[in-house]
Amino acid sequence: MKKLFLVLALVLTFAATASAGKMGIGYMNSGTPLGMKLWLSDSFGLDFGAGFATGAGQNFALEVGVDMVMAKVDTTQFQLRGGMAMNFGAVTNLYWPLGINIEHYVAKNLSLNMGMGIQLSVQNTVFVASTFCNTTGGLGVIYYF
Repeated sequence: MKKLFLVLALVLTFAATASAGKMGIGYMNSGTPLGMKLWLSDSFGLDFGAGFATGAGQNFALEVGVDMVMAKVDTTQFQLRGGMAMNFGAVTNLYWPLGINIEHYVAKNLSLNMGMGIQLSVQNTVFVASTFCNTTGGLGVIYYF
């Protein structure tokens, strides 16, 4: 566990000092709505999300993703995105999504995004393969500083 925190601290330190990078915060998706995206270069970024939900039971979720720009058209980027997510409730579930993300800049510092793909997960100790579309809770919105 200490190694994971050390690696995360090094990545965040590198991201904070990257001269070509930019950072944004915003709404990512319905599972982990509060998010932060760090671009380490023009084509490689990391994003982090967190969320808390009440409903059938209380649930806390964390997500980390890696975004790689595959193509750009004007103000729109097509990204390959992989990641890992965990939600903690009565049972801890793990998710490994892999998908295509589209991020469109409506202004210099404001983007809208959505994605879809496949994911592998362990839910209640059962292995599940499924599809996902992260626009279920609405479009993602990121404001860059």
